[in-house]
Amino acid sequence: MLGDILQDILRLFSAVREFSNRRSEERDAALDAIYMAYTETRMYVTDWERTGKRSRKRERELAVLWKKAAIPVRHFDPRLADKCYHKGEYWIDPDNWNDHDTRRLGINLDLVIMEARDLKVLDDEEFERRRLRNRNG
Repeated sequence: MLGDILQDILRLFSAVREFSNRRSEERDAALDAIYMAYTETRMYVTDWERTGKRSRKRERELAVLWKKAAIPVRHFDPRLADKCYHKGEYWIDPDNWNDHDTRRLGINLDLVIMEARDLKVLDDEEFERRRLRNRNG
């Protein structure tokens, strides 16, 4: 009887540890996706500013990277996932966007990466508390 209870407790601890590890891996995948999209975007914008030449091919690649980043991010921060999605929409056709649109949606590149850093530095409980606090007021 006592042995069964102890085994159940050990199984519970094991399940919690496994969940925590899986959550950590999911967070790493979300961060990797955002950081990859961010890095590629910064490199493209730097090239564009330096040469004055745009590349539709690279812009399409950025659109895909940002939209792909939205998928794993949605598990941690739906608002940030929406911003990644809108960054992807932006890169589909940047000429159809203006500063008002990017400010209204909060998709300025530096703002998005600052929000992504919260995924990196906060544990799950603290991140969830902040997310709920921001959503509720």
